Amino acid sequence: MLFVLDYFSVLIYGVMIMVFFLDIKLNRKNILILSCYVLFNAFLQFELYHVFGAKFIETSYPLVVHLPLVFFFCYIFKKRLNLVLFVLFTSYILTAPRRWFGEVVALLFNNDPTVLIIAKIIASIILLFVIYQYLCPYVNRILKYSSSRIILLTVVPASSYIITYATTVYTDALYNSNILVVGLFSVGFNFVFYTFIIAYFIEMDKNYASQMEQTILEMQIDTTLIQIEEYKESQKQGAIYRHDLRHHLQYISTCISESHTDEALAYITKINRDVTDILVKQYCENTSINLVLSAYATKAKNKNIDIEIDAVVPMKISMHFTDICVILSNGIENAIHACNKIENESNRKIRVSCKYQNNKLKIEICNNFDGKIRFEGDIPISTEQNHGLGVKSIVASVKKYQGLCSFTEENGIFTMRGIL
Repeated sequence: MLFVLDYFSVLIYGVMIMVFFLDIKLNRKNILILSCYVLFNAFLQFELYHVFGAKFIETSYPLVVHLPLVFFFCYIFKKRLNLVLFVLFTSYILTAPRRWFGEVVALLFNNDPTVLIIAKIIASIILLFVIYQYLCPYVNRILKYSSSRIILLTVVPASSYIITYATTVYTDALYNSNILVVGLFSVGFNFVFYTFIIAYFIEMDKNYASQMEQTILEMQIDTTLIQIEEYKESQKQGAIYRHDLRHHLQYISTCISESHTDEALAYITKINRDVTDILVKQYCENTSINLVLSAYATKAKNKNIDIEIDAVVPMKISMHFTDICVILSNGIENAIHACNKIENESNRKIRVSCKYQNNKLKIEICNNFDGKIRFEGDIPISTEQNHGLGVKSIVASVKKYQGLCSFTEENGIFTMRGIL
């Protein structure tokens, strides 16, 4: 009877840990479902114990208890398999302190079996409180990681689970071990542990790099939005100048009629400079895209780069304008940077095509370049400091729409194409 009580208490202990870690709310409905499952599984173990004995329960425990728990939490509470497995193996490891505490207390009473069971139950209550209060919040956070990281985290507790059953339940290798068995156990577990550490930190580095790229992309979007607002302000200023044109002409006329020609010429020069500064050339109907194209066309011309733009984009498109601006601004910026290195100014040429057809936006940016372009796979890379992030931003923006992106170079011409 004590044996059955022990297995019943450890079943409740393990199920409660899984409930805590999987963040299952203990409302009336869930308590009823969990209670029914525990009672059913306990009854099953009790019947198997009477028919086949304690040894059978011990050796078949993974099939009788652990496997049904996986199906139970996956299908009843709709938890992902990788999360359930991680929590199951972790819960199994946390049964060790319970068992150890009971055995230590039992030693003080000549290994009395009744004391052993009572001590294990008391330890279970204390440990459940400690786990819920201090460990549970951290495990809940871990379970929000990506699937690949959860799988990596499962490796160590799963290895411990397999080794424990292999050396203590299905064989007596650990209890009757010699130096070879102990050494193999130690080396094997250390190998698994350090392989896990290496793989985990590689995964962490990937996630860190991805987060950094995302941060950079968000910063570029913010910068683009600021630029767009500045260009819009320029357009407003242009409208004001056009509205005040009559007043400007009246002032110039007065200066000329009063023979103040120098003052009139100075005023004309000032007005001409102000209008030039705010000039936004019309390339397409889409205001935001037009502003970006106009800004970078001016920037290219200021660097003596011949730029040709062909844009046919309506005001309303299915893509968010910030993503389009990131692609265009980074693509043209990279083209300007490459052309600026060409010594012969007559070879500094950029061609931009931006067309919206059949709910697809097609962007193509071609530019001349000198030297060689290094590729990593299909992506061009730069060895210059603070360069190369623009390409990653372009790729990330295109991927948001499950689009296609390519980078090619042929006969001294680099071409970036994007369809989204």
